[in-house]
Formats: sequence, structure tokens, C-alpha cells
Amino acid sequence: MTDQRPIQTPQDATESQNQASHPASTRLSQSVPGWENMDDMDMMFDSQEMSPPANQEYVERIKRAQDDATRMLNQAEEFLASPGPECSPGLQSLDNYPQLFIRLLNGLADIHRASMSAHMEYKAKMQKMKQQHKAQVEEDNAQLKVSLERLNKEKEELDRRVEELNTRESGHKEAAELREKDLGIKEAQLNERERCLDASWTQTSAQIVEDLKRKSDELDASFKKKSSQLQEKIKKKEERLDDAFAKRAKELEEKQGKDSLVAQNMEKVLQSLSSLQLDTEASNKRQAQNEERQAQHKENIKKRELTIAEKDAIIKAKDVTLAEKDSVIAQKDSIIFPKDAAIVENNKNKDSAIASKDVIVLEKDKALAEKDSIIAQKDAAIAQTNKEKDSATVSKDKPLAEKDSIIAQKDIVIAETNKERGSAITSKDAIISDKDKALAEKDSTIKGKDSVIQAKDEMIVNLQQEVHNGKLKGEEYNEARRLLEAAILDRHEIKRQLERAEPFESQCRKLSQQISILKEQLLKAQLDVEAEIKRAEAKDARFETAK
Repeated sequence: MTDQRPIQTPQDATESQNQASHPASTRLSQSVPGWENMDDMDMMFDSQEMSPPANQEYVERIKRAQDDATRMLNQAEEFLASPGPECSPGLQSLDNYPQLFIRLLNGLADIHRASMSAHMEYKAKMQKMKQQHKAQVEEDNAQLKVSLERLNKEKEELDRRVEELNTRESGHKEAAELREKDLGIKEAQLNERERCLDASWTQTSAQIVEDLKRKSDELDASFKKKSSQLQEKIKKKEERLDDAFAKRAKELEEKQGKDSLVAQNMEKVLQSLSSLQLDTEASNKRQAQNEERQAQHKENIKKRELTIAEKDAIIKAKDVTLAEKDSVIAQKDSIIFPKDAAIVENNKNKDSAIASKDVIVLEKDKALAEKDSIIAQKDAAIAQTNKEKDSATVSKDKPLAEKDSIIAQKDIVIAETNKERGSAITSKDAIISDKDKALAEKDSTIKGKDSVIQAKDEMIVNLQQEVHNGKLKGEEYNEARRLLEAAILDRHEIKRQLERAEPFESQCRKLSQQISILKEQLLKAQLDVEAEIKRAEAKDARFETAK
């Protein structure tokens, strides 16, 4: 790669001397694109969301680094405004430039282009991840909406079937109607609980969406406000820099020819560079803290996976309970159908079997037991009457069995809903994992930029030592000053890119926390549904025991 910088002619030297009279802020803003955004960190540290006790030391170090960088640039401007020792206007050929500084110039250009390319690649990658996250959230919401609609349709179908059963049972006797009334009340209570659960889930989902929208609006308003404040700060700083530059330019005109002042300025620059090295160490410490937070986040994900496994175990236990309930119903049916012969052989055994099955049949058996002493001589008539009552009991138990099957279908629907919600939680865990990978890639990019800054620091120190020792003269001295200025500005550009990446990292962490809160709310809703199911089963058990 060859040097793309044009050779300085006497006219260029005259123009560079004329530029020395311009304000420092104007020339710096022309040299470094995006210089007007150098105070982006002010917006992050002015936010009320940062906790002063935990981040005070980091804030103070960044502020000191900014002050030292500004002071170093002003000193570099003073150095550039002063004429070099033994400057000969006759050195106008490229052959008089040392090959060392040409290689340094090419190296600085390569480093600058590489850092800008890495920054743009990182920015595009984060934008793509943000779009993918938004699309995933929309897809999850659509799936939940479809599931809710399907559940509502099934609920309407079940209600319609219950009404048909109630209509067919209207011709039963008074005792059967009483039992049907009790069962209807129980069914209404179950429907009410389901409706309350559906309403609660709908309200919770709407509230979550509203909270996310409100937070987004607040972030936009805060960003606009901070942007306006930042523009005002930049304008004030430019005015202060203009005043300070004019004052220093006047002082330098009075102190021309004093080489000792140049040496003192170089020593101050070295001191500023040492303070910037301290900032680099602070950046490494911050990287270690980020790795610790990522490890903690992975442990939290493992804990959530264990919680989901426990929930699956509860669902399996519930399935086993439903199977046992079905077996009990089958045993009950096997007792009802062959009970005619048992009633003929032994009225006492028949009464006990009927009492364990149905409240209505128990009342009838008690009436028969009271009449046994009166109509002992009418065994044949009693046997015929008992057969008719048995057939009526069978016809009454069939609608009850149908209602039990309806309740079992509702339990299956609830289990499917829990499974869908579990898959939604799993997809959100995958999104969080992708964000963790993106943060890891960002941290590696920051490490690469830190190494670039360290290389530039070494290059600046070597160049300053050669200038301080007086090894460079004439055009070599002027070229060294230009290289020093470009290196300082390039270093500040890299630091500004790193500082601009910090607010986006904070926003990613906030989104991760919001997703964790949504997952906790989903788990809580599932636990509420399971608790309602357990209470309903307990009530069913008490009802069966009473029968």
C-alpha cells in the first residue's frame, strides 16, 4: 500500500500557517468525522437509571480521560502552531522524507480503515438482531391469539352440549332433577373459573403490551431531550475552545523560538497518555465484569429450565390422576349394570351398592328398606319394582358419564394451553441466548479496538521520544508533527466509537430484563391455572365421597 497523502509544497505550507489562525474546534471537526458527537457519554451518565454508588468511579475516570484528551489536543495545537527547529523551505521532494514515517503513515491509515470497518459490521449485525427479535415477538403474539380463539370456540361447543343434555334430562323425576341442578351449578362454577382465567390472561397480555409501548415512548422522548442538550453542550464547548485557542495562540506568538516550551508540552502529552493507559486498564476490568454477568445469566437460564421440567412432571402426575379417575368410573359402571341379580338375591347388598353410587338411589333404597317390613309377603312385586328402578338409574347415570367426559376434554384443552405457553417460553429463551452471543461478539470487538489503541499509544510514544531527543529536523520535523496530529485524532475516534457502543449495550440488558419479567408472569399464570384445576379435582373428590 502506498501513501495517499500529497506532498507538501511551499503553497501548502503557507496554507497550513494560515489554518493556524482558525479556531481549534473548526479544524478538528473538519479533520475527524463525527467530532460533534464526542460527548455522547454525557447523555448516558446524565440518565437517572444509572446508580451513582456503583458507577461513580467509572464515571470519574471517563470524565478525567475526556478532560485529558481535550488538554492534549490543545497542547498539540500549540505544538503545531510553533515553527520547527532548523526548518528549511528547500526540502520539497519526496526523497527527503524518511521511509520510516511513510510506513508509519500507511500503518495509521490501515488501522483507521480497519477500525471503521469493524464498527460498521458490528452496527449492521446488531440492527439485524433487533429486527429478528421484533419479528419473533409478533409471531408469538399471533400464535397466542389463535390459541385463545380456538379455546373460546371449544368452550362454546361444550356449553352447547351441556344445554342439550340439560334439555334431555328435563323429563326425569324430582330426585333426578335435584341432582341435575347440583351438577349444573358445578358446571357453571367451572365455566366461571375458566372465564375468569381467560379474562385474567387477556388483561395481563394487554397490560404487558401497553407497558412495552409506554417504555418505548419514554425512551424516544428521553433520547430527543438528551440530543438537544448534547447539541447545546457541543456549541458551548466549541465557543470555549475558540476562546482558549485564541488566547493560547497569542501566548505562543510572544514565546516563539523557545524550545524549552516544546519539551514541556511533550512531557505533558506523555503524562496524558499515561492517564489514558489507566483508562484502558479500567476497560479491561469492565470486560471481566461483563464475563461474570454472562456466567450468572447462564446459571439463571439453567434454573428456569429446571422449573419447566418440574412443571412437566406436575402435568404428567395430573394425567395419571385422570387415568385413575377413568378407571374408577369404569369400575362404577361395571357395578351398575349387573346389579339386577344382586338386588333379587339380597336387598341389603343392593341398598349398600346403590348408596355408594348415587344419592338419589340411596334415598329410594331407604324408602324400600322402610317398606320391607310392611310388604314382606309381596316379594315378586318388590322384585319387579326394583328392576324398573334399576333401569331408571342406568338412564340417569349415562348423562353423568357424558358430563365427566366433557370435564376430561376441558382438562386436555388446559394441558395443551400449558404446553403452548411452555413452547413460547422456550422460544424466548432462544432469543435471550442469541442476545448473549451478540454481547460476546461485541466484547471481542472491544478487545480488538483496545489492542489497536495500545498499538497507537506505542507508536505515539516512540514518535514523541524522537521529536523530544531532537533527532528530526526540517521537513522530517514537520512530517513528524503531522503524523502525531493524525495519530491523536485517530485514537480519539476509536475511543468515541467505544463510548457510543455503551448505551446500546445498556438497552440490550434492559430488553433482556423485560423478557425475564414476561416469562415470570407466564409461569405465574400457569401455576394459577394448575391451582384452579387441583381445587376443582378436590371438589370432585368430595362430591364423589358424599355420593
